[in-house]
Amino acid sequence: MTYIAADIDAVALANLAKAMSCALRIRIMGELTSRPMSPTMFYNECNVEGHSVSAIAKHFRKLEKYGLAEAVEQKSGKHRRGGVETFYRATKHAVFDEIVWPVIPVAFRGRITAETFLGLTKRVKKAFEAETIDARDDRHFTWTGFLLDLQAWKELIQLVDNLFYDAFRIAERAAIRMRESGGRPIHMTLGLIAFESPEEEQRLDTP
Repeated sequence: MTYIAADIDAVALANLAKAMSCALRIRIMGELTSRPMSPTMFYNECNVEGHSVSAIAKHFRKLEKYGLAEAVEQKSGKHRRGGVETFYRATKHAVFDEIVWPVIPVAFRGRITAETFLGLTKRVKKAFEAETIDARDDRHFTWTGFLLDLQAWKELIQLVDNLFYDAFRIAERAAIRMRESGGRPIHMTLGLIAFESPEEEQRLDTP
C-alpha cells in the first residue's frame, strides 16, 4: 500500500496535498496506517485537541474522498442505541518524497514534520514499554552529526532515499513469503531522518 509519487498523477498529488493540509488528518492517517479505526476509537484514544466525534468523522470521510482511506467494516455502536460505527483503514502510505513534498504548502510542512515526529516517538515509547526495542542483538539505534559540503549532503540524502524505497520492496517480498509459508511477522519500525542542524550544534559535532 505504498504511495510513491512517481506512480500517481497530478490529480492524486493535489488530493494528497489537500488531505495533508490539516494536522488532525495527518494524525488520523498515521493511526490508519497501523490499524483499522473508527472515528469513535480515535476520539477515545487520540483526541489531543478535544475535537467532537462528528468533527473527527468528517475528517475520516475527507480522507476517504481523497482516496487515502476506505471504509472496511461497520459495527453497532456501543454507546448509542441503533448507532453504527464505521471502521476505516489506510489505502496507501502518505509518502512525502522528493516529488510530493514540494507540492505541500509551506505553511503546512511544519505540521506534517511535527506529526511525523510524534508518531515515531509514540512507537519508540511503546517499544520501550514492551521491552522489544533492545530484544534483538542486531537492532540498530543511532544518530550522528556531520559537517558536509553540498555534494556530500546530496550523496547522503540519496542514500537515505534509496534505503526508503528499498525498505518497501523488501517488505513486499516478505509479505509474499509469509503468505506462502504462514510465518509469523516480526513487527519492525524503521525511522529515517536527515535534516540540517543549527550551526552551533554542528560546531559541537566537529571531529
